[in-house]
Amino acid sequence: MQVTILGIRKSKNKDKTRDYFNYYVSRPFSDYEAGANDPDVHAQGVFCGAEFSTVELNCKVGDVVELHYQPGFQGKAVISGCSVIKPASK
Repeated sequence: MQVTILGIRKSKNKDKTRDYFNYYVSRPFSDYEAGANDPDVHAQGVFCGAEFSTVELNCKVGDVVELHYQPGFQGKAVISGCSVIKPASK
């Protein structure tokens, strides 16, 4: 999934022993979200969301990246890395 990085928040767990990261992202609405099969659904603008990770990604605010996932706890997808598609302009 290609996303634009809007913000990055680094924090520690309660015990202050591990880092974790929230990546705030934007992307175009998917066909489903935009109502491709439902004439009553209309979407404008972009979808904004947050992705949680225990991995520090090699990206900066403004980068367009492809997020990579792998199976994690109980088979739920977790971020395993990213590829920078378009670096942020300076």
